[in-house]
Amino acid sequence: VAKECIKIMMDMGLKVLTTRDLKDTPELQPFVTTGQLVYRPFGPWNEWIKEVESSRAMFTPCVSDASPRSVSEALALNVPVLMNRHIMGGWKYVNEQTGVLFDDLTDIKAAIEKLRSPEFQAGLSPRQYMEAHYGRWRSALRLYAFLDLTV
Repeated sequence: VAKECIKIMMDMGLKVLTTRDLKDTPELQPFVTTGQLVYRPFGPWNEWIKEVESSRAMFTPCVSDASPRSVSEALALNVPVLMNRHIMGGWKYVNEQTGVLFDDLTDIKAAIEKLRSPEFQAGLSPRQYMEAHYGRWRSALRLYAFLDLTV
């Protein structure tokens, strides 16, 4: 799904940064050559965070990650998310304030257009949402409740 979604993004004129090695995807090489698709290998966490922070959105096509930490990090940096609705977990973070869910190749373009629309952008507040629902005070209360039950 990811490769096909990236092709759609390329057709829409978007620039995409990926951490997946592109050696085994010759069909994407023309986009690498033009600079529209950029590969950055995994490196130090602080460099990756800078890349995320400078992005307009994070694309999460995977379905096997139970709760991708990268999504919560992006939202905490005020970066909205475009996420596969069929992911095992992590979908709980995505709503009208934080991004858009897509089902498959049939609706990815519409999801991207929604995410980029000025009307939708006006209502986005990923960082504010994360602070209100998953911030350190909420986490501290959940930890306290857990410890209270187990100790």
